[in-house]
Amino acid sequence: YRNWQTAEEEKYKAELLFLKSQINPHFLFNILNSIYVQAIRKAENTAPSIMKLSSIMRYVISEGHQPLVPLEKEIGYVSDYIDLQKMRLSNSIIVDYQLNIQQQDLMIAPLLLITFIENAFKHGISTEEDGVIKITIDISNSQLLMNVRNNKYKTALREEEQSGIGIKNTKKRLNLIYPDKHELTIENNDTSYTAILKLNLS
Repeated sequence: YRNWQTAEEEKYKAELLFLKSQINPHFLFNILNSIYVQAIRKAENTAPSIMKLSSIMRYVISEGHQPLVPLEKEIGYVSDYIDLQKMRLSNSIIVDYQLNIQQQDLMIAPLLLITFIENAFKHGISTEEDGVIKITIDISNSQLLMNVRNNKYKTALREEEQSGIGIKNTKKRLNLIYPDKHELTIENNDTSYTAILKLNLS
């Protein structure tokens, strides 16, 4: 029984590491590509973008391997990412980010929330149409409620079948880490995509 238990624990650790290894490079690649575009255009916010990226990478390297991190750090990481994305967007894209934290002393698995937000920026931006990305995070009574909504466009619809690896991996991580403590609802149609995550952090 002890051997079986040890094997299951090692399998659990290996699967988590595999999922994280797929998420992090994909996320960082997208950010680097955005900064590259800024540099080509000689945008004034290129330097601030690099500083934001530095902060993000520091978090991924120092905290990403931990089983749990302070919720405050994870939220800071998410906020840096949103700020970085807003630097490169035109005025035609509205980013409505609302954060309501009523409880600070909580822990969370790192790099768990970012996939849904990254997905919104990937599919909720069009060079031809106005758009709105709405992100709300509420934390109270050891409960986290995150709602991420974005418009969808024809380009995003064509790419959707090839770009779902981050969402699939996050679903697996949620099942592994919070098997009975989460509820994920995805509302996906031709014009919008909404992800609603309820997470018990007690």
